[in-house]
Amino acid sequence: AEDQDFYRLHTALGERILQPIESLAGAIPFVRQHHERRDGSGYPSGARAGELAPEVELLAAANAYDKTRAIFPGDASARAEALRQEARAGRFEATLVEEIIRSGERLEAADSLPTIEDLLPAPEIDPGGRILVADDNSTNRQLYRELLTGAGYEVETAGGGEAALAAYRRNKPDLMILDIRMPDIDGQEVCRIIKADESAAYLPIVLVTAYEERGLRLRALDCSADELLLAPVNRLELLARVRSLLRLKIYYQDLVRHESVVLSLSAALEAKDPYTRGHSQRVGELSTRLARELGQDAVVVQRMRTAGLLHDIGKVAIPQSLLNKPGRLTTEEFAKLMTHPVVGWEICKPLRTAQSVLDCILYHHERFDGCGYPHGLAGEDIPYQARLLAVADALDALTSERAYRRSLSVAEAVELLGHETDSGKWDPEIFAALTRLADRGQADPRRLEL
Repeated sequence: AEDQDFYRLHTALGERILQPIESLAGAIPFVRQHHERRDGSGYPSGARAGELAPEVELLAAANAYDKTRAIFPGDASARAEALRQEARAGRFEATLVEEIIRSGERLEAADSLPTIEDLLPAPEIDPGGRILVADDNSTNRQLYRELLTGAGYEVETAGGGEAALAAYRRNKPDLMILDIRMPDIDGQEVCRIIKADESAAYLPIVLVTAYEERGLRLRALDCSADELLLAPVNRLELLARVRSLLRLKIYYQDLVRHESVVLSLSAALEAKDPYTRGHSQRVGELSTRLARELGQDAVVVQRMRTAGLLHDIGKVAIPQSLLNKPGRLTTEEFAKLMTHPVVGWEICKPLRTAQSVLDCILYHHERFDGCGYPHGLAGEDIPYQARLLAVADALDALTSERAYRRSLSVAEAVELLGHETDSGKWDPEIFAALTRLADRGQADPRRLEL
């Protein structure tokens, strides 16, 4: 009963995961309501017919039909009858059920179905986009329009600063080109006003001037412009800068979306497992300190923070009763727990921006002596960053209170890890870096600001 009650929380958990991800906002009603029924017998809110969008009813019925595969494998007639019984009981609309059954039969006859990877949008190679050009010279505006339209961009023009601000607020362009000298509001002031808007944080703005004044570049930087070009502008240079700035904009937006996904997945796990609350952040922080101590570059340091946040995400598939068990796990229970690295890897594999931490997720329970899981890798066969994360994970686990044992101090934990390193369990180089951090008082995962 406890596991059933927890299972029913997955709709709210899914909604929580999606909330920070703007591009998936439209999916939230489907995730929240796909177990509702027309007669009010569903969950989480017992919504009835008339309170559910037709698309949600469709998804709910399709989901119920797919679940009959496990109950009646290989028996399409039994699956169809099971769904029809649900319709007769008033849970689904009858004509909708018949259409789903017909569609299900067609899908069964298909050679293959698309994978998640097939459904993900392909990376954008040429960003395209809408460009707003502001210049008080009509000839210049026409030249910009012809050049940029010919390169495949949508172009809107404005004859001054006030008009540029109005156009920006109206249409939210992907890039702006502003002449510095305009009669009402100059380009620098327009840039400053727009950049003060948080929603324009990643909007590229190019300033153009015919006057190479002393200190002009510094003033351009001061108003947060992204580029300064001298007129007359070289056409090839302008197109190259525009393309480059738009690609950077997409890259930064991807980073923001990636951060939202990471934080949402981490929050979902913490909502399920009280022990994990703070654990992922602490492991991420200690991993970044170890990476710096070992001379890793800034990219790897940031990657280790993400790896720390996501390394235990596979535990969302582990029953809550097992995660929160007060005593030691049985052999069977531990075998179930040991599946979480593979499950986490499978969850994150479709996320394009999580590719760099997949090894950390999959291998963070491997051990240098080959006695870890899931694959029993040893020594340098274990990816270096996974070995680093494993040491940080172990230290935080030892210094955390559990129902079946007391927490160790950092000094006690480092001493124990030292004995285990001597017996071959941990990478000696990484453990040596940990001892250096500990000697400086920088290895306590609970002191995040040092």
